[in-house]
Amino acid sequence: MKKWYQKEKAITLIALIVTIIILLILAGISLNLITGEEGILKKATDAVERNQSAAEQEQIELAITNLKLAYYQDYETRQNQTVQDYILQNCENNPITISKGGVLSRNSSSKELVYQNQKGSKQYIQLSEEGNIVKIFSDGVKNDSLNIIFMIGDGMGQNHIKAGEINKGSKLHMQTIPNQAEVTTYSFSVANEGASATDSAASATALATGVKTKNYYVGKDIVKNNVQNLTEYSRSLGLKVGTVSTQTIYHATPAGFTAHTSDRNNYWLIAKRQITEEQVDLMIGGGQEQFNGFPQEMAQNGYNYVTNFTDLANYTKDEKVIGAFSWDRMTKDGEGNAKPADPSLVEMTKAAIARLENDNGFFVMIEGSDIDTYSHKGQMGNMLNELNGFDNAVKVAMDYVDTHPNTLLIVTADHETGGLNLENITAKEELTDQLFQNGSNGYYDHTNSNVLVYSYGKDAEELMSKEVIDNTDIHRFVRRKLQENDEAYKVTNQE
Repeated sequence: MKKWYQKEKAITLIALIVTIIILLILAGISLNLITGEEGILKKATDAVERNQSAAEQEQIELAITNLKLAYYQDYETRQNQTVQDYILQNCENNPITISKGGVLSRNSSSKELVYQNQKGSKQYIQLSEEGNIVKIFSDGVKNDSLNIIFMIGDGMGQNHIKAGEINKGSKLHMQTIPNQAEVTTYSFSVANEGASATDSAASATALATGVKTKNYYVGKDIVKNNVQNLTEYSRSLGLKVGTVSTQTIYHATPAGFTAHTSDRNNYWLIAKRQITEEQVDLMIGGGQEQFNGFPQEMAQNGYNYVTNFTDLANYTKDEKVIGAFSWDRMTKDGEGNAKPADPSLVEMTKAAIARLENDNGFFVMIEGSDIDTYSHKGQMGNMLNELNGFDNAVKVAMDYVDTHPNTLLIVTADHETGGLNLENITAKEELTDQLFQNGSNGYYDHTNSNVLVYSYGKDAEELMSKEVIDNTDIHRFVRRKLQENDEAYKVTNQE
């Protein structure tokens, strides 16, 4: 009897233990169903947070919309500001409270808004010049933005580079870039209208827009439609943009990146359109002859105007600046101290990068303009000086890429000028004016010889898919890199 009782007690105890285990398992399952990653409570909490986030987003958009309306209601007094600048200024001076204690203010370190909710989480909001939301990204997931430095040696043929090497006694800085290819430069006028070679307007348009056009056309296709250039495209993605030139700012190459006209020689119109239509953050070079005539237009479009290079330092990076440092072109690199106040291309390159650098990335076109000018004149010495100045500016850009790996540097030319012939030339002393051969009587013209392109930095090797590419291929490559960076940015901020 005693043994039976003990056995029954043991069975009962085992049953109790099993029951407890089953109850614990069921409780765990129930708890997981309620509080686990896929639990009811978790789903409910997520739904509430999503609704709160959506409500906050709506209120942020409403606040920005109200500020845009306020801008336009008092437009007369705000013509010297963009909508973007007006919104940023207001949110800096008077942060806006959003639902449940969230605050919309200006991010003090860059040209963007920041929204911080009650829990301390932040969202950064980038606006276009027109005050529209371009991008929203969360704290801690912002990518390194892409920078593009696009350098053009105007008229710089392959033999110009070779002459520079002979004159220097060693490789130029650009020649040390491993990724390089030849580039065809013909324009529509060459291919279809019997022109002997492209001009700088058509070649700049090809590089800036990816479209072959007629000689003398700037930023337009062959039927005179405006074509979006890389400066405009970059700005639409939220990058800061600028141009640098040793020629006048409204000359063919910088105009190809900042204007649209069927007559490259209409400098007055180009300058006016650069001021009133393009909203470029920084344009520096020569050109007081035209820009001195537009003080009202520059003020109305938010530009500060300087005629002395050192005065650039008087304005913050957020302020738009046009700097025309000479009446016409600048001669510091080519002719030394002929005009002592002229800055060198190295000085302007450093200043431009410093002013444009920001969290959102930048695009800048930098032109060594007068390689072409001196080649037209058959002036070997001055051409080599200008080429050396351009190459030193390339070194500045290369150094920047080395410390900013999300930067892509392109170095190329728009065409060859002068028909420079270096056959059997090996010594510096043999580099004479007589080596320019495509012309006579002190004027030498463009040729259709292939030029070179060098690419350095982020994804640089991808441009070199063939040994010979077209100038429009360079445009497509740069635009694709900008687009890929923008798409990656958006994907990252959705995760």
